Amino acid sequence: MRDRLPAGPTRAKDSNPLPPILFQMATAYWVSQAIYVAAKLGIADLLADGPQSYAALAIATRSDPSSL
Repeated sequence: MRDRLPAGPTRAKDSNPLPPILFQMATAYWVSQAIYVAAKLGIADLLADGPQSYAALAIATRSDPSSL
């Protein structure tokens, strides 16, 4: 039957996804916010002697491990 609708999700021909540059502009603060929080928690100082697990960093910074 030709009059049936497609089974899967479809998109209108004229609809465009969010242009990459607009997405970058809208989410650019994520990186700066992550750097700010890492600095505020002193993560760089804690990693000065080498890598540590996120659990150890969470204990040292009194943070939630799942947030790191």
